[in-house]
Amino acid sequence: MRFSWQSGLVVYAVVGIGGSIGALARYVIMELSGNTLGETATGLLLVNVSGCALLAVVLVIGEHRIAPEHHMHHLWRPAMATGVLGGFTSTSSFAVLSYELGGAHGVMYAVFSVAAGLAAFVMGWGCFLLGGTTDALAQEVKPQALIEKAFPHSNKCKRCHERVFEEWETSPLSKSLHSPAFRVSLEAYLISPGGKDKALCFRCHAPQVREFPDHAQLFIDQVRSGDPSLDGVACSQCHLIKQVDRAKHPPEPKYEIGSKTLYGPYKDAVQNLAHQSMELELFQKSDLCLNCHQSVPSGANLGKANDCGKRVAAGVGNA
Repeated sequence: MRFSWQSGLVVYAVVGIGGSIGALARYVIMELSGNTLGETATGLLLVNVSGCALLAVVLVIGEHRIAPEHHMHHLWRPAMATGVLGGFTSTSSFAVLSYELGGAHGVMYAVFSVAAGLAAFVMGWGCFLLGGTTDALAQEVKPQALIEKAFPHSNKCKRCHERVFEEWETSPLSKSLHSPAFRVSLEAYLISPGGKDKALCFRCHAPQVREFPDHAQLFIDQVRSGDPSLDGVACSQCHLIKQVDRAKHPPEPKYEIGSKTLYGPYKDAVQNLAHQSMELELFQKSDLCLNCHQSVPSGANLGKANDCGKRVAAGVGNA
């Protein structure tokens, strides 16, 4: 609940501050334009058309310039598009001036304003995209950016789930790519006669490789660096699993990527701005872990039901 309130308040705050700045800028331009009806209409036309062009730039920057894991990625559009440019431009003043100009002049003013606004938006988008974001677009299509867009980095989860993040950070799961033992084992496997499947080890140590098998070399290079920036077994690597195909050996997780829904064992999740939450029975069963952890202690006595959650809660085994 704490995060949900903080997120909403932060967004409302940046929209309010941005709107105040935009409205002040519009007021200054309108004052400098003059007081006659024609001068006021010209000033508002300048404001709205330039606002459309700036909106295109803002959207391009938010989409291609700001890394998804950066905190500004979520605040940029509310602050600049909704806030600053929402306060800077004015559809109500545009409607009033079109009416006051009256007749053919009013119609021509309205049509020209709309056409000029659309043209400015297209030109702003195209010019900024072609002239200023070539490197940014190249960065976006790099493998790591693609992977982290599908499987958001754990740093994004830390903002809301601090205690859970701390528990994960001190667990072996967070070291799945950082472990020196894994690095040595990986090198031994790669130079072995059977080491042709570069993604094999990462199907457990970085399960997102299942969705990006062609980029297995990226995972290898990062492990060899000794300080990988990609997540291994982190939040999205588990909470994006919607089902597990037990017909395959080993059982294969099926990820629901491309949506904003994360799955887990809890009911009545608090609504928030970061993602949707859905309770899934799978998270009460050991099926979730069978992709990597197929050795279950015999004392667990899971049986066909494989209901790990209830049995562990009852004190039977520790799968």
